[in-house]
Amino acid sequence: MHANPVPLQNFAAFCTILITGVQSLNRWLCHTAICVLQFQGAVCIFILACGWVWAGYMRSREVQRLQALNLQHISSRLAASHGVSSQKAPCPAPPAAAADNSKACLPGVTVVLPIQGYRSHSLLNWQSQLSMQYAGPVEYIFVTQSAADPAIAVLQKMISCEHEAARTQVLISGASSSCSQKIHSLQRGILEASWDSKYVLCLDDDIQLHPGFLQMSVDKMEQDPAAFMLTGYPFDIPDPGAGVLSYAALVYHLPLLIAFSVSQNTSFVWGGCMLFPAAHMVNDTYGIMQAWSDGGYSDDLIVAAKCAEHCLKILCPSGASFPQRLEAHYSWRQYWNYLRRQLYVMDTYATTSNKRINHSLMLIHSYLSWAVILPATTGADPHFLSLDS
Repeated sequence: MHANPVPLQNFAAFCTILITGVQSLNRWLCHTAICVLQFQGAVCIFILACGWVWAGYMRSREVQRLQALNLQHISSRLAASHGVSSQKAPCPAPPAAAADNSKACLPGVTVVLPIQGYRSHSLLNWQSQLSMQYAGPVEYIFVTQSAADPAIAVLQKMISCEHEAARTQVLISGASSSCSQKIHSLQRGILEASWDSKYVLCLDDDIQLHPGFLQMSVDKMEQDPAAFMLTGYPFDIPDPGAGVLSYAALVYHLPLLIAFSVSQNTSFVWGGCMLFPAAHMVNDTYGIMQAWSDGGYSDDLIVAAKCAEHCLKILCPSGASFPQRLEAHYSWRQYWNYLRRQLYVMDTYATTSNKRINHSLMLIHSYLSWAVILPATTGADPHFLSLDS
């Protein structure tokens, strides 16, 4: 019994048409304009690579500085213990009153953390935030929309286990009616800050902090009276076994990492970490709180616009880099929602100048994205799919 040759002939004809079409398309893609596009993409990638190398160099310098400080601290402790052991009797400990006076000399800080839901890394992040080492008075205000939030039970249990109830409170902000829920929660927390707090630190609850971050940040602000605020930026770390979409979200953040790494000052603000003078926020000296209330969606873009409008200095120390865990199960729905939000915020604005800046950033972002992607899709060799090969 012989096989029917007609299907094979039809398939061969289809392959011939397909390959001929691809060859014709690739010949068109070798046009001068396409070559210019590919060169442009190569330049963009080269500039990004240089920026990442420079950012990595700046981060490595900070790591070396922290390691040197740690060695000095260990050496001083060893020297002190050796001095004590060589004496006949140890020096008496300072009285509690003196320690309290020393603590009172440092500025107070209120940490405001809007929360919504409970995720796999939430507990680890909250523990890192509550365990920050700061020699001055500090209080924590967790703000959530509803008492039914599942995060509340976990948070209260953690607070009681770590004996942090004296300086920690959980507020119910209610649903927002004129701005994003995060901004609504931030405003509620800021207005509830203690009257003696000099600074208010607004944090996302999905970042992990190193123990010395708060002390370092306050020191930076105290050393520079001209500074209005301090910000930082996350470094995404996908969970083991994460899929390609988790890494796609990581790559999306990498270009902005350059802007937050190459200098100790910046014009950008990341909403996951914002340290403000409390008085300026409570009294709304520069109109940030009002702009937030008036239909505000992106807290950081509004703050950056107000800082640019009033020529306010923004600090971004190299040590303000935070691990942010990306869950392994990152769906297409989550990634598409993330991309839409990143573009949507560029069409939100508080002032006319803010509108121009955001729209310009959106155009630049779209242009650079396609300038990198399109060359990768037009790099085929017209002889690659030759019928003679």
